[in-house]
Amino acid sequence: MSSVGAGAAANKVADDYMDEMVQTSVTLRKSEKLNQRIYEQFAKDMGSDPSLVRGTVLGGQFVPKAS
Repeated sequence: MSSVGAGAAANKVADDYMDEMVQTSVTLRKSEKLNQRIYEQFAKDMGSDPSLVRGTVLGGQFVPKAS
């Protein structure tokens, strides 16, 4: 595979993953919504913008150590 082909494949995977993240964000279970709020508050307490928290896994840098 050429570097151009590899780049195109990587972009396709990234696009698919972004679509999955958006779909997941609108279909959160109650426990996931609660975790999202906790992590947003933790980010705010740490001086970060809570809108940067995109999920409970990808936003792992905002997860309190106790979690």
